Amino acid sequence: MQILPINKRTLYAGVCLLMFGWLTGCASWREVPVTVQSYSSLTEPLEATGYRLERLPSQQGDSGRFVQILARAELALAAAGLQRDDQQGRWIVQISVDTDVSDESPWPRYYSAYSPWWPYSPYGFGSAWGPFYWDPPPARTIYRRSVRLLLRDSQSGQLVYESSAEYRGMRSNTLDIFALLFRAALQDFPNAQQDKHTLRLPLSKQADLSNK
Repeated sequence: MQILPINKRTLYAGVCLLMFGWLTGCASWREVPVTVQSYSSLTEPLEATGYRLERLPSQQGDSGRFVQILARAELALAAAGLQRDDQQGRWIVQISVDTDVSDESPWPRYYSAYSPWWPYSPYGFGSAWGPFYWDPPPARTIYRRSVRLLLRDSQSGQLVYESSAEYRGMRSNTLDIFALLFRAALQDFPNAQQDKHTLRLPLSKQADLSNK
């Protein structure tokens, strides 16, 4: 059998294509899907940009963890054009966060290795208790992180902006995720999108903040 020589240009193109695919995969891994929903009665950019932070009763005290989360919220607010001013700020900002962890099977319900339908589905034949039975893979740990942000006019008492963002996935770096969620919640500020929509944002570590 004759072995045809490989053209150097073809080989180089193949290597470049593989490298491009690898880099693209790495970039997409750094992007995080976030579900966002927001409401606004603001019709134009704010003239006054100072805000006061109002802590909820459960947020009173100097909890180290909440202080770290708050620092990330302040960065996102600053990027949206708002500056903290606890003395004369016109706007009152409230934030709340929620976390949850659960274990989920990687198998759909009827594909479970403990199901009599395994490995075919309910519409085929076979049994998980036959000679080809094996243990299912371990459950995946799913992390849910969510934030909610409210902006109120201190002069009228009216709520003028509300936004929430949620992440659900396998990333456990909580503070980085919270930073991204606040950024996503304020992505359209002062505008809003009332329909739930998904954003894919790059995950970047806050170099100047502790991330534990």
